[in-house]
Amino acid sequence: MKISGMIVASDGENKKGMIDIIDIPFYGGNKYLMRHKILSPDIRLLNGEPLISSSIKAMSEAETISDVVIVSNPDQCEELEKLALKHSNGKPFSIIEAEGHIGETISKGSENVKHPGYCFILLPDLPYVNGYSIDSAANDILANQSYENSIFFPVITKEFFEKYSGTWERPFFAKLRNNGSFKNYKALDFVIADTTKINPEFVRVFYNIRMVRSLKGKLNALKYLPSIFPKIFLKYCNSKLSITNLEEIGSELNGEDVKLVELNNPNYAVFTKDIDTKKDYLAYLTSTR
Repeated sequence: MKISGMIVASDGENKKGMIDIIDIPFYGGNKYLMRHKILSPDIRLLNGEPLISSSIKAMSEAETISDVVIVSNPDQCEELEKLALKHSNGKPFSIIEAEGHIGETISKGSENVKHPGYCFILLPDLPYVNGYSIDSAANDILANQSYENSIFFPVITKEFFEKYSGTWERPFFAKLRNNGSFKNYKALDFVIADTTKINPEFVRVFYNIRMVRSLKGKLNALKYLPSIFPKIFLKYCNSKLSITNLEEIGSELNGEDVKLVELNNPNYAVFTKDIDTKKDYLAYLTSTR
């Protein structure tokens, strides 16, 4: 099985960038913005490389990935092209400028993959990610799955995170019913999506609301949820949501089927350790894999 890969090196642009600016003090000055951290000389991997280098190397090493698209802000494309050339290992890489919101960014990347269809979409701030973890995740998720699903969202339980995340901290987990019992879940920092079925508006709403622990996420939840509740959520208001309920809601909003996949292989811990804040970077510098 061969699929295309995409590295999303931009959060997309908000109106005048004001929400991003406000988010920094909301985190107590602890928050990194995507465009500032991935190439920053102050946030380097232990080998001295820029943070995004680990994702580029992992994509180049992954046997399931045939080609890679990196979507980024225009002012970073030249440096990213040099890094891709250095670490591509002969694999086709293309650097695409993106200036719209996150949905438009991923949509533009989808238009430039060499093999339309399922694509491994990865964030650029994962210092431990590697080709083996990408191959394992792609094979585990796509094996024996319905190819009618437009997006596969990988999730882990709070117990998995606490066991394998080392000194990383994440306060927000969604409580969902699964097979008759309740568990607390967190999304991992990649998805597998069909590039021919990308809905930019759904991607934008999902991405913004999933950051609910930030000011941006809270404001977007207030903005979008009132229009969603009357249409969909009310039929579930008398009981806790299950994973199936959430899949139904996501599918209705997306216009195509979405699937949540619980992963429990320790190899996937590398997708939990992103550098989102200064505390995360300190955890990386002081921890062993």
